[in-house]
Amino acid sequence: MTISTAQDITTVNLSQDTQIEMTVSGEIADLQTGMRVMVIGETDGDGVVNASQITVLSGNQSGLPFGEQAPDLPETGTEP
Repeated sequence: MTISTAQDITTVNLSQDTQIEMTVSGEIADLQTGMRVMVIGETDGDGVVNASQITVLSGNQSGLPFGEQAPDLPETGTEP
């Protein structure tokens, strides 16, 4: 398979062991305590993030672009 990125065109090899994941739309009620999520939004003056998008992550996904490592951050609240 060939994909286009902002930088170039890259060839990606697939096999029977390649895991394919698909994203579907959800609702606030779908969020549960303990889920790994990636939040995109703006931080207001009180330090609260007003979410414009939340992606539920599975397994060890970090939500970061390939090859980037997450900084060590303290764990925060667990409420959805």
